[in-house]
Amino acid sequence: MFREPVSGAHRMTDVTEAPSFRIDIANLCLWRRNAAGAEQRLDLTPKTFDVLRYLVENTGKLVTHDELLTSLWPDVHVQPEVLKSHILAIRTVLGDDSTKPRFIETQRGRGYRFVGAMDDIAPPATRPDPTLELGAFAGRTEPLEELLALYNRAASGEPQAVFISGEPGIGKTTLIGQFLSRIRSHPEPAVAQGGCIEGFAGAEPYCPALEALDDLCGSPQRSRVIRALLAVAPAWAVQMPAHITAEQRATLRQQLVTGGRMPMVREGCILFEAIAAEHPLILVLEDLHWADFATIDLVSALCRRRSATKLMLIATYRPEDLKTARHPLKQVAHDLALRKYCHEIALTPLPISAIDDVLTHGADGKPVSTPLSRFLLERTGGNPLFMRVMLEHLLHRGDVARSAEGWRLLVSMDSLPSETPPTLAQAIKTKIEGMTA
Repeated sequence: MFREPVSGAHRMTDVTEAPSFRIDIANLCLWRRNAAGAEQRLDLTPKTFDVLRYLVENTGKLVTHDELLTSLWPDVHVQPEVLKSHILAIRTVLGDDSTKPRFIETQRGRGYRFVGAMDDIAPPATRPDPTLELGAFAGRTEPLEELLALYNRAASGEPQAVFISGEPGIGKTTLIGQFLSRIRSHPEPAVAQGGCIEGFAGAEPYCPALEALDDLCGSPQRSRVIRALLAVAPAWAVQMPAHITAEQRATLRQQLVTGGRMPMVREGCILFEAIAAEHPLILVLEDLHWADFATIDLVSALCRRRSATKLMLIATYRPEDLKTARHPLKQVAHDLALRKYCHEIALTPLPISAIDDVLTHGADGKPVSTPLSRFLLERTGGNPLFMRVMLEHLLHRGDVARSAEGWRLLVSMDSLPSETPPTLAQAIKTKIEGMTA
């Protein structure tokens, strides 16, 4: 765990109130823990995570630009400016300020130093995520089977597109994770994942698609992906400085100037289809309710093309965040589904039977905690994320315990708290505001 450093008169209040972060080496992500103890997963692109991990492993040491480039890009010529984008992404997710650094200190012209306090960078052995451990995937068998069937069609040369929708915390990412864990046992699937973020200064064009390409360029399919970039997508290739040499980018720019530029959308479609020509490609673009209009155009075009490639596009979004009729995704998703260009999976809250499975690890023949199941359903509406927060709250209070057999009550139902945990109350408030906006 690492936490922003505190000092002086503010030490007592800051230590209890400041969020802390845990770097999870096994799952290649960050976890943000608030004062109430609730954790939120924060995903970084693979290379950004590598940069953070290297800095954390060298806490207190000045890591030069050359050292980072040599260690993380040993076989690729990368401009030092590339590091700035990764450092910016890390600072954004940590809420750090370069002028008053709490985690990453910049030595101008030299490198970076990680200055945040850190206890441990290993994955926790004693407190796993109860949502995943205790079967919060329960109740999702049907959508999982649908995804697997669609993948089999895509792998046979019939491209597929599917939109997964649902409220925050309903399990869209968990469903995709379960699907990918099953698919990775198949021969030669390539997986590219990118996500949108809520940008207050305007979203970067094609951001999730570029992130997915960066993911692919760092995968075992790196060589054929880069060949495809150079061959059919020069306008996309010049935006991948971490993987395309400066000389190659200069040549590509000259080609774009002298030969004219193909529209980015059409070029992007050709690129992803080229990557999926011989081997299955699963392209995952999450949180499209925050996507820029150019990304929506790309998604729409990919869905409408009828090539014989092995491409499967999976997109997620929150319906309540499409607040106005002017949001393009609202009309695009409706039109694509109407014309049978895509499939739709709408995730709904878990029923009480699925909550029973969560509490008992889904074990057959185990007695279910029906009173506790009903309590969770009443308090959380069957939202898996809200259930996790409530279970953690009850665990912290000593009202419940968990074991290999599942969760069990330690107190009477009358003794369960009437108040809602602050983090859950805020999440519910945000959800209601989004629905009524």
